Amino acid sequence: MIQIADATSEILIDVAHAPLYLSCWRGQLSVDVVTQLFEFSHEVAQAALDSMTRVAYVNHVDDVQRPSSDVRRTVTELSLELARSGRREPTVGSWQIICNPLIRGVLTALTWVSSKMVDGRIVSSWEHGITEAVAALEDAGQQLPLGAEIDASRYLFPHPSEQVPRRANGAC
Repeated sequence: MIQIADATSEILIDVAHAPLYLSCWRGQLSVDVVTQLFEFSHEVAQAALDSMTRVAYVNHVDDVQRPSSDVRRTVTELSLELARSGRREPTVGSWQIICNPLIRGVLTALTWVSSKMVDGRIVSSWEHGITEAVAALEDAGQQLPLGAEIDASRYLFPHPSEQVPRRANGAC
């Protein structure tokens, strides 16, 4: 388990099923937490490119608050920087879990207007997101390694403990 956190927010990442990364976002995201998340994603992508593997992300975002303008600007800048880098992307997709059907419907409608308005696919549960992510990995020729298999119908995000390692200065 990886924890990226500060006083107002945290992103917990279950890495036990890599190359399938499962995360839970909570609180009011800060520029620092978002920057560390991009650094973590960059490390994952570089390792995937080096080992010629593919990765997928399933993110539970129901408990995160509306991001500030500084956070939105940082996400935009870091995303543009990544796009300009020309780096081949090893990610087969990302799935955002949103349990509230009203919010899920609004975001789905936005994708009808423009697929670029919402990053990834909107799903209603861990089971739905994991099932689709594993299928996308398999379609890309990537199997989960032995010991990383996952039963989507039984998955529960692990409860964090005081012993969860924090990321400091970009190190896991």
